[in-house]
Amino acid sequence: DGYAYPPPARSRSPMDPASSLPEALAGTLGHIVGQLDVLTQTMSLLEERLTMNEDKVNRIVAIIGAAATRSAAQNGEPGQ
Repeated sequence: DGYAYPPPARSRSPMDPASSLPEALAGTLGHIVGQLDVLTQTMSLLEERLTMNEDKVNRIVAIIGAAATRSAAQNGEPGQ
């Protein structure tokens, strides 16, 4: 037929919320999301470190408790 049809216009679907935001706002929100990702990773690492320290403290408490029990037994003191 020889007629050149224009390309279909990009539809703004409700599934693509960024398409309805101004470019500056979309960029700012993207930056915020990136910063939240970094914060999430940092919190995860801190949680791991806290757990490791708690485990170490529990082992130290057990060692001190066992040593105190042995010391009391060697000195003839009644058990605690």
